Formats: sequence, C-alpha cells, structure tokens
Amino acid sequence: MKRRFRVRVNGQVFEVEVEEVDTEPPRERPGRREPLPSSGEETISAPLPGLVVEVRVREGEEVEAGQVLLVLEAMKMENEIPSPRAGRVSRVLVRPGEAVNVGDPLVVLEAR
Repeated sequence: MKRRFRVRVNGQVFEVEVEEVDTEPPRERPGRREPLPSSGEETISAPLPGLVVEVRVREGEEVEAGQVLLVLEAMKMENEIPSPRAGRVSRVLVRPGEAVNVGDPLVVLEAR
C-alpha cells in the first residue's frame, strides 16, 4: 500500500510517497532445516550470519570443549566457532564457501 505525505525540510515542502513493505519474518530456506538430534546429540548452530571459510573437523572425529569446529567470515572478520563440550562429531552440515544465517545448523555433536 502506498501513502502520500507532505514533509517540510528547512522551510521547503516536499510531497513524498511511502510504500509499506512486508514486515513478515524471513522465511526458512528450503533444505536448511535443523536436523532432529537423537538422544545424546547436540546441534551447533550459527551464532551470526556469514560465509563458511573453513571446516576444521570431520565426521567421527573426537573433539574437546573449546576446540574450533569451523570458521565463519562475517563483516570481513573471521570468527572461530568452538565446540561447547567434548564429544564426537556425528554430522558436519556445511561446506566451505556456503553462506549461513543465524540459527542455521552447522555441526551435530554426540556425547562421549
């Protein structure tokens, strides 16, 4: 819907037309749904939007708490995504060069 308004700037009157934009939250991208973790699994999700620069773990690999799982580039900065706990990587859900949004699943960890 478009609406017209008169705006005064430094004594001059301007007529402007304003268009209402869709305010719905962004829709989920197809194929990007978070996998349902089984008992004892935890999905590590993207804390910020960015580009996967490097994946430092493989499926089946044992990791320690704080170990870097992957690196995301956001706003020209590289952000290391650490493991929140020790465990085994059961699934790696992203590849280098892939763009991710906040909340997108990255890695699934299985408890030791």
